[in-house]
Amino acid sequence: MKETQRLHPLLEDSEFSLDDVIFVPREIPDFELRGISTESKLTKSITLKNPLLSSPMDTVTDARMAILMAREGGIGVIHFNFPTISAQAFEVEKVRRFEAGFVLDPLVLGIDANVGDVFDSAEKNGFFSYPVTEDGTRNSPLVGIVTRRDVRYEEDRLKGVKSVMTTRDKLVTARREDTLDKKDVRLANEIIRKRNLDTLLIVDDKDRVVALVTDSDLSKNDRYPNATKDENHQLKVLAAIESRLERAKDRVGVLVDAGVSGFVVDARNIYRDHLEIAEYIKRNFKDVDVILGNVVDGKVVRDVLDEMGDYVDAFRVGIGTGEVCTTSEDLGLGRPMGSSVYDVAKVLELNKRKYGHMGLISDGGIKGPHHILKAFFLGADGVMMGSGLAGLDESPGEAIWSAEHERMEKKVRGMGSASAIAERAGSSRYMLSEVVDRFPEGIEKQVPYMGSGERYVRKLFNGVRQAMQGLGALDIDMLREVGYLIPASRALSKGSL
Repeated sequence: MKETQRLHPLLEDSEFSLDDVIFVPREIPDFELRGISTESKLTKSITLKNPLLSSPMDTVTDARMAILMAREGGIGVIHFNFPTISAQAFEVEKVRRFEAGFVLDPLVLGIDANVGDVFDSAEKNGFFSYPVTEDGTRNSPLVGIVTRRDVRYEEDRLKGVKSVMTTRDKLVTARREDTLDKKDVRLANEIIRKRNLDTLLIVDDKDRVVALVTDSDLSKNDRYPNATKDENHQLKVLAAIESRLERAKDRVGVLVDAGVSGFVVDARNIYRDHLEIAEYIKRNFKDVDVILGNVVDGKVVRDVLDEMGDYVDAFRVGIGTGEVCTTSEDLGLGRPMGSSVYDVAKVLELNKRKYGHMGLISDGGIKGPHHILKAFFLGADGVMMGSGLAGLDESPGEAIWSAEHERMEKKVRGMGSASAIAERAGSSRYMLSEVVDRFPEGIEKQVPYMGSGERYVRKLFNGVRQAMQGLGALDIDMLREVGYLIPASRALSKGSL
């Protein structure tokens, strides 16, 4: 936290929410909107162009939402309330395979597969292009490739792929040593453009498929310049894990193999088990990020850093401030978000020299550009939204017509709601797995259907940049230098300050 950050004196010793404060423009801007950057370093290894995270709620984030977040410059956290660990891992794999430089583990079909197998695989995986090998594994030589154009008008589902596929002698391929081994996708892209290919297969010296590149990924690269990707141009994704060490151990390795970039230990607040989980992950998978939470007080962060500072990459801040969370009202636990972010940010800044950068995620009650801007100013490196994203096309579930409200709606539920606690995720998140009569800490409700997430996220961050322009800030660091927060008049009138 920079010493140049400025708060009105009334705020320094008061508890305040993000709605209790407002910015005073005190600069004369001399730059265009397009020159403003909201880029932020979430962890040492994850930088976000539009630092928005989708919450690991089962009515908010599966693969579709995570893909949206990463394409638009944020990152999604896939919930763990699936029937099996492999089901959650499959969602991670969907994100990783959606947009890639090299698809490193391409799915293949055998020479004895039929057209029906192609359609079944496409329905399961979301794409139609499959290399065909002698025995249906990547360990045998390539014999051809089948794509959508080969089967789209084929009515006989029992027809063998060998009669519709492009055979090996007609295929254009690239050599592993010229592309994959150099981690250079540019040659592959050049071949795709020059030869007008849908898919380019990468083969080794024994003519076995080791990777592929598709033309659809080239168009996605042009359309989504802010996308959050790794060095292989694959979308990054986070995953939530349980609060119990023994359960988390079962899940972590499977998700790492699926390609996850980091873990969010999903809980109301930090427990002793979480520190052990962080240590386990970092000792066994040192390149994977660990995000702990939730916290609302700098003292807790200091305690965690003193004990496990080398095993944590970011903190999730906020208790009881979410729209479908009732922890503050029903249990009396929590703290206003503004004070929480400000307090935790100061502790992280004081410990930056010892531990390096640690991210701060403002989680709960984020509803618009004004909340995002204030959270950034107070020290957040990213903001997490749940209910605010639940009405989008990309959230799980279908939109239904509400006769009462005369509109289309989608369902959202807090992970402490009665229905969630009745399942494994809710009880684990709130450390209630041994409790029989559990008190809910959340609700279930319907929210308005909002349509396309792409348009929504872009509009949201355009609003943030418009506000930054009004304050004379070209980036988040500059925002913290030129911004000045004062109590909003409504906060003073209602006695919040």
